[in-house]
This record gives sequence, C-alpha cells and structure tokens, in this order.
Amino acid sequence: MRIAYSVSGAGPVLVRAGNWYTHLQHDWDLSGWSAFLGALRKRFTLVRYDVRGTGLSDRFPEEISISTLVRDLEAVADTLQLERFALLGVSQGGAVSILYALKHPERVSHLVLLNALVRGAAFRDGVGQGAEVVTAMRALIRRGWGSDDPSFRAIFTTQMMPSATLEQQRNWNELERLSVAPDVAERMFAAIHTELNVAERVKELRVPTLVMHVRDDRRVPFEEGRLVAADTPGAKFVPLPGSNHVILPQDEAFAIAIREICKFTGVEADSWFSEKLEAVSAKVGTATKRFEASTLYKVLGIVAVIVSIVSFAWTFW
Repeated sequence: MRIAYSVSGAGPVLVRAGNWYTHLQHDWDLSGWSAFLGALRKRFTLVRYDVRGTGLSDRFPEEISISTLVRDLEAVADTLQLERFALLGVSQGGAVSILYALKHPERVSHLVLLNALVRGAAFRDGVGQGAEVVTAMRALIRRGWGSDDPSFRAIFTTQMMPSATLEQQRNWNELERLSVAPDVAERMFAAIHTELNVAERVKELRVPTLVMHVRDDRRVPFEEGRLVAADTPGAKFVPLPGSNHVILPQDEAFAIAIREICKFTGVEADSWFSEKLEAVSAKVGTATKRFEASTLYKVLGIVAVIVSIVSFAWTFW
C-alpha cells in the first residue's frame, strides 16, 4: 500500500492526520482548508498525507477500517522518522489521532482535536444521526458521488460548510469527486460511521490535549467536542463561533483556532502588526462574501474595506 505525503513549511513538526477525502495536489486550490493549512505552514513544518483510497495514495485498497487508517498515520511518521511531534486531528482524523496517541504516547508532544468525530453517526442520537441516516447516506454515495451532477455531493458540502460562498462550495464539490471513487467513498463512510467509537477511550489519553469545536457544526455536533474535552484528562476546551465544519478564511473561528494552536504548542504568537493585517484580511473576506448579495452590498463592502485600511494605517503610523 503506497501512501502519498507532503512536507512543507518550517518550525516544529505538526502532522495533520488524514481525513475521509483529501487530495494533496488540490489542498491549495480546491480544498476549503487551504487557507487554514497555509497559516499552519507559516508556523510549523506541516506534514500532510492522503489516506489509502484517496488523493494520490493507492486508490483501491483491499481493506478499509479504522485500524488501517491508524496504520497509514504510523507509516508516514515512521517513514519520516519523526521521533516526537504535534498531531492535528480534524473530523474523523480526530479518532485516528486519539488511537495513535494511545498507542504511541511517547511520540505525541501535543494532541489537537478540531471538530473531531469520536463516534460514528450510528452511535449517536438526534436529528441527522442514527443507523437509518447512515444507510440512506451510503445509498446516496453509491448512486451519486461520481456523477457529473454535483447536487448529490452538495448534500455533504452544505453540511461541511453551510455559510461558504458559492465558489467555495463548487470547489469542495469538485474536490469530493476528484479525491475518491464512489465505491471507496461508500466503504470509507461505512467504516467511519458504523465502526468508529472511541468515546470511552479518551479517558486513557496521557498527552497534552487541546479540543476545539465549532458551536453550530452541522457535520459533527458540538456536544461531541464537549464530551471529548470532559473525559480527556487535563484537556483544554475552546468553543469556536460559527457553523462550518470546515473552517474557512472568512470565519471568525479561523484566527482563534490558529492562535490557540500556536499558544498550545508553544509557537511564537503573531506580532501586533500581523494581527492587524489578519483583521483587515478578515474584513476583506467578509466584504467579498457580501458581494454575492446585491449591488448595494458591494458598495458597502468596498467602503468598509477602505475605512478598515485607512484606520489600520492611521493606527500604525
């Protein structure tokens, strides 16, 4: 089994555990995580990889299970001879990271869980949860994942990023299609949502742990984050504003999450100048999103950006 990986940036090593569908080649153009990963790459030596069946890794594995996903992470860490590193687990990558940290606590300096999934939907109650929903979603994946009609994949996209711009949603739809074949996507989805349940095992963790979760996450309920933080010894919990499971550059949670990761891992915090630039950039992103609404909002957005830049320049000088 060949696992594709990439190393970029400079600083302490941070490994992002692989997700359900990723594509190293498109992390910087189609992925909603591109800005977030870019911000991390400026501060860390960032290690990314595509799990088996996805992206540039071998696309049609014989076996897909939670244990094989952990083995993929082990293979990357061993190949790169990483003795000790910070580990970032997003979505179901959170469960993989937890299992890796339990198995190799001496190698994990810091564990960061962001919108982490620790129990598949079949093990959860509530709206959009349960075994029946999992069965329905598996059928949808089989029928529509590889279709030229993006409406099938759009169901997943709107859960991942409900407040995204149209362009961001279109890009994510395309990423889904390019990253994994329909039958592999369905097998991966089944493994995650009918086998995965590490909720009880977080009590065994003995590594420094930071848990962050978006309050109105449509994909993995906020309560999952609270559950993990409450049961993990010594964990720090940071609730994040917003509703996007995939944290986008225009989200308020973006800067908070980056800052918390830096603080937690001991990386130097942003300078005053950089924080000001990020604030202006965030306002530019918000204005850009408003452009899609109406001509009036376009004018208001431009004015807001100009005022922000002038205000920033006046404060700096």
